[in-house]
Amino acid sequence: MDKSLICCDESSKRTDPYGELKIFAGSASSSLGQAICSHLGVDLAQSETHVFSEGNVFVRVLENVRGRD
Repeated sequence: MDKSLICCDESSKRTDPYGELKIFAGSASSSLGQAICSHLGVDLAQSETHVFSEGNVFVRVLENVRGRD
């Protein structure tokens, strides 16, 4: 990824009034999510994904996201 195309200053990392930024990534985008989190200096939020035999997908968010957008 060409990092010269990404512009991010310290003020853009603030998420007030919502608190700490939480970034989730799906199973098909985990490397992209990790790269974004690395660039922003935050941890990738924790979740579990289970794919059932009939194809249904269950995702459990393992972070507190109550009251956040």
